[in-house]
Amino acid sequence: MKTADLKVYGAQSATETNAKTVMDRQIEWFDSNRFGLMAVFITIQSCLGGVAAMYILEGGASNFLLSICSMVTMGANAVMIAQANAKACLVSGYTAIAVNVLLIAIELWS
Repeated sequence: MKTADLKVYGAQSATETNAKTVMDRQIEWFDSNRFGLMAVFITIQSCLGGVAAMYILEGGASNFLLSICSMVTMGANAVMIAQANAKACLVSGYTAIAVNVLLIAIELWS
């Protein structure tokens, strides 16, 4: 009998474990703690979106930046509230956080 035939269900070799990307591990982590993390993501990105909108309005920037801020934030919130798959939730959450931090930085240095 070969050793491959004796493989235990769920056991992974060292190469299979190392082959997982960072995103794959985050998807697994998010999926196992889905509802708590969705609440945290919604809170963080909504607060950052509000701060970014405040700086955009205070700085007198164009309505284009304000619409980007609101669309990205509301889109990520909609994905989370609709309970999309874990990858879509993470990608939209990270995108919203990155865009809002970028908009805050643009407004602080302009």
